[in-house]
Amino acid sequence: MVATGGIHYGALRDKTILTALDKIAGELHAQYTLSYMPQAENAAGFHAIHVSVARPDVNVRTRPGYFVSPQGEDIAGEKKCH
Repeated sequence: MVATGGIHYGALRDKTILTALDKIAGELHAQYTLSYMPQAENAAGFHAIHVSVARPDVNVRTRPGYFVSPQGEDIAGEKKCH
């Protein structure tokens, strides 16, 4: 799941479902959530996200970035009504 930073666990049988649930539970126990708010107003368009850590043997999953809609438009590109 590149767009969200998530991961897909394929699970078609009972044993693989249990394995996937165990992995998910382990990740939930050890995850951190970071947030970011830019100081200045972002220009419309795509803004890349890059996260790195100095700790060895750590997996970091993020989405590739985020979009800022042009002022006065919603996500679908339609004009907002006020």
